[in-house]
Amino acid sequence: MHKLLKKCKDFRLIPLITLLFYHVNAQDPPEAVRFQFSHSGMGSLFTIVGYGSDTGKASRIAMASFAMVDSLNLIMSDYNPESELMRLSRLSGNGKWIPVSDELYEIIRESLCWSRRTDGLFDITVGAYSQLWRRAGRKEKIPDTLMLNNAASVVGFKYIKLNKNKQAVKLTKPGIQLDLGGIAKGYTVDRIFELFRSNGFDAVLVDGGGDIRTGENPPGSRGWKIVIETQYSTDSIAYVENSAIATSGDLFRFTEINGIRYSHIINPRTGYGITIPRTVTVTAPDCTTADVLSSFLSISGPDKGFKSLDKLDGVDAIIVEIENGDKKIYRYSGR
Repeated sequence: MHKLLKKCKDFRLIPLITLLFYHVNAQDPPEAVRFQFSHSGMGSLFTIVGYGSDTGKASRIAMASFAMVDSLNLIMSDYNPESELMRLSRLSGNGKWIPVSDELYEIIRESLCWSRRTDGLFDITVGAYSQLWRRAGRKEKIPDTLMLNNAASVVGFKYIKLNKNKQAVKLTKPGIQLDLGGIAKGYTVDRIFELFRSNGFDAVLVDGGGDIRTGENPPGSRGWKIVIETQYSTDSIAYVENSAIATSGDLFRFTEINGIRYSHIINPRTGYGITIPRTVTVTAPDCTTADVLSSFLSISGPDKGFKSLDKLDGVDAIIVEIENGDKKIYRYSGR
């Protein structure tokens, strides 16, 4: 694995894919029984599909997985004012180290790694901007300059400090609001996937509302068949095995004001949602990486973004843009 990617993955252990179906091309062997479980959480539908000889065991693991989804949501949500993330944000600027759970420390550390890797274009301190644009969407009015400037003063990953020995976080400026929207679902999908794999289920797919991770092929198939739907290109099909895939863009999540379409993905340097018609699909070794990179490339575009990837092992990306009515497709492969 590339040393920079390995650095980003030093902890224990990236959304607009419409997963229309999970397809098997041949008849399943008698010992391989198909199972499927679904659960709503984190504002999405989590679906687990797999094959194994012990469906009772699979059901128990699925129940544990969905309990974990609900637990992680209580930790990481920026919609629930009582989540651990929101409580931490409210303590920003108090000058104290705040002990946090294993999971919150883990994902903040991973986020900071990617912030450094992307020169700050992936930044979980954009929460102040996120709150402004949610209100803007409801009122159909762009945030005024004063609001954006106030939010800008508390955006910057440099304001997050970690204390490994205390497993604690310090947010050094008052008013910082953390937003894990670009990483939390990918992280959760990885946790579910690892739980199944560690219990002997190798042929499994986990879909977290479009953030997808797959294991070994279903019996008799060429891979997990995934249909990717985007606004700016025709649907495409991918056969995926032992990898993750995530897509970002403005197909479903956007705010339209005065005829301009603002993506839910916010550029931390400007405070504005992306307005360039752009859809990004990333495949990567794990879903956390795919989730993060799909958001990052949505902001950076192909030129700067592809240079930053620096031939990461196992990472591929496709960016589809509309410029002056013409569709342009950019591809990257780090294999």
